[in-house]
Amino acid sequence: MISTYFKLNNDFYTIEISEKGAELQSIFHHKLNKEILWQGDQNYWPRRAPVLFPIVGKLLNNSYLYDNNIYNLSQHGFARDCTFILFDNNEHSVSYILTADENTFKIFPFKFVLIITYTIDKNTIKIKYKIINQDQKTMLCSIGGHPGFNCPLFENEKLDDYKLTFELTEEPTRFNLSDGLIANQYQEKPFQTIQLTEELFKDDALIYTHLKSSYVDFSNNNNYTLRFTFNQMPYLAFWKKADAPFVCIEPWHGIADHVENMGNIESKTGMIHLKPNQEFETEYSISVL
Repeated sequence: MISTYFKLNNDFYTIEISEKGAELQSIFHHKLNKEILWQGDQNYWPRRAPVLFPIVGKLLNNSYLYDNNIYNLSQHGFARDCTFILFDNNEHSVSYILTADENTFKIFPFKFVLIITYTIDKNTIKIKYKIINQDQKTMLCSIGGHPGFNCPLFENEKLDDYKLTFELTEEPTRFNLSDGLIANQYQEKPFQTIQLTEELFKDDALIYTHLKSSYVDFSNNNNYTLRFTFNQMPYLAFWKKADAPFVCIEPWHGIADHVENMGNIESKTGMIHLKPNQEFETEYSISVL
């Protein structure tokens, strides 16, 4: 099946979204004449900006227990591989919708609606998630973004020409991973800037919570700054494959299993608990300054 795409344009960007996974496919910046979004490469990471739902991260044994039944669910959930339906659009925004069906019910036993909306507002791209519980029981889920950004973006640059600078000085909780699962956590010493190096990602992603900032700036030494606003998300991760020319900035409303987790999804850290007919909304945004 060949996916169809929807484009939004303004004076700053042309962005493109696929019906598969409602995934952002392109952020082309007109003034820079550059593609900002990672374009996928099988040699490193084939995706571009997948939506993570109904879980974020990896489950112990790729399974979970709910209502005395065991369900199998792969890392980051199934939404990124589902075909969404174009729900609404206008000159400045487009919305895609995914609803539960017999296939999702086999691995996620809840009736849900997921609506993803992309909006261009001047130099800001907004990504909004809306989850609706259509079940008669409390639904447990997580959601998150996973956009990759080309890095380095310009010729004659290297990774360590780039840094991440938070709005405020931070002293967050950091999680360490082991085989994709949370191995431990600790409180970081105060910092505001993270200098990017390959060594930084040798043990997988950097994952933080209890951040005070509303945004982080991803910038180089030559006046390029991408501002990533995440303040509605309780977890923020940074990740890249070794030697790959991209960096992912990932806002999450959920997190991977702990290595000692007993598998019960109702006690899993970071889950959203939605009562029958309850709705949940969150968003993040991207701006090239």
